[in-house]
Amino acid sequence: MCPAVVGDAAGTLRIEVTVARGDRVPRVADPVPECAESGRGLRLVAAYADRWGVDEEPASGRTVWAELALGRVDQ
Repeated sequence: MCPAVVGDAAGTLRIEVTVARGDRVPRVADPVPECAESGRGLRLVAAYADRWGVDEEPASGRTVWAELALGRVDQ
């Protein structure tokens, strides 16, 4: 896994995580039991990110990315 964080002049923070294993396309999972040890990652990303997605990489890899507007105030 290779995390990367990139900002731009427009005030957007972009976070990317690339994994070499791309046999499954990431998706937001159904709610999991409180005691579950996994299954919340993309649900958190979808809740907080302004935009997010998945890009395919060469040789079966995937990059999951999320963008957050800096200075945004949730109401």
